[in-house]
Amino acid sequence: MTDISENSENSTTTVTRHVRPSAGRRTRVRAAAIAVALVVGATGAAVGGSFAAPPASAATVAAAGACAAPQPETQVHYELPFSWESTGTKDQQNLFVCGGHKGVDFGYVQALEGEPVSAVASGRVVERGYEGCHGNYVVIKHPDGVYSAYAHLGRIVNDLAVDSRVELGQHVGTVGRSGGEGAGCEITGAHLHLSMASNWSGWNTSDFFDPKEYIGARNGDGYGTV
Repeated sequence: MTDISENSENSTTTVTRHVRPSAGRRTRVRAAAIAVALVVGATGAAVGGSFAAPPASAATVAAAGACAAPQPETQVHYELPFSWESTGTKDQQNLFVCGGHKGVDFGYVQALEGEPVSAVASGRVVERGYEGCHGNYVVIKHPDGVYSAYAHLGRIVNDLAVDSRVELGQHVGTVGRSGGEGAGCEITGAHLHLSMASNWSGWNTSDFFDPKEYIGARNGDGYGTV
């Protein structure tokens, strides 16, 4: 059981004791309960019944600050590779979880196998290859310094070389089911895994953040197509 669950249980036990606490103690108890609820909500647990991510660990909470999206000055226009409706909530694992799932999965609800995958913004290819867990993948650095990574591709576009420029919406590969090798890497169907990071040093050491929030705030008319 995680530390958060233990803290939540302790807070619940304190609140439901059959004693009459002082006014100051009641205030502290209520504040502690609110703090626990905020931590759980921020890490992806059920909010309004929309979805229920796995319980967050103490390490996840400690790393929450590292998952904050950057706020670069350069304005770049972003677009989704597919609709958010294609993400769904399959097994509660296909949304971003700080310290856990490193991105958003598209294609578990709407069948997308073989569909072309588009770059979410203009930029330059900094890496392409194969990795056991994430399969065929492409990484693009955008003008605002942010990186987008596309994983489990069925194939990568042949002439998409490292250091080549890509434009918003340009195809980089196709939705597939490559990878899935290793503990915790199992995949149950074809989908696109989209990650975004403030730096790129590999799948295990980059600083990832939620693509949904970042892209959603940058696809309006106020952002150019740098």
